Amino acid sequence: GRYMYLSDLEYADTPKERPYYLPSDFKYADYLFKARRDQAQGGGALSIRGKVYAKGLGVHAISKVTFDLNRGYKRFLCDIGVDDSAGDLASVEFKVYADGKLVFESGVLRRTTDVKNIDIDVLNVSELVLEVTAADNADIQDRANWANAKVVR
Repeated sequence: GRYMYLSDLEYADTPKERPYYLPSDFKYADYLFKARRDQAQGGGALSIRGKVYAKGLGVHAISKVTFDLNRGYKRFLCDIGVDDSAGDLASVEFKVYADGKLVFESGVLRRTTDVKNIDIDVLNVSELVLEVTAADNADIQDRANWANAKVVR
């Protein structure tokens, strides 16, 4: 087809560092913050400002997901935002790197921020990295969605 959903591709997932409030022997610590395919981090549907998405990646800051595009695509399209299941304290920043170069930075997004549509040129890009970092309230409740994330040939 002309496009591929990122949640249908293989990716390398870097779980976040152990949150400071979990004991070091807490055995679910790695699992909790792995990206989830086509699901919000809390386990339900991906949802931003009441709009539900069937496809995408649900992550929790601090998150970094790496895709090998093998220079096979032209554009990266995505709707980004904080998941509706996050609390009022949630505040995140989305960043996109193409072959190590920062090509998009969202600024701080909260649960009350409208969805942002991004459209990024990835022509001849091998490695696409999607990163979500914590903004002003540490990483509390920072559930973030790369909704409908897809690459177009």
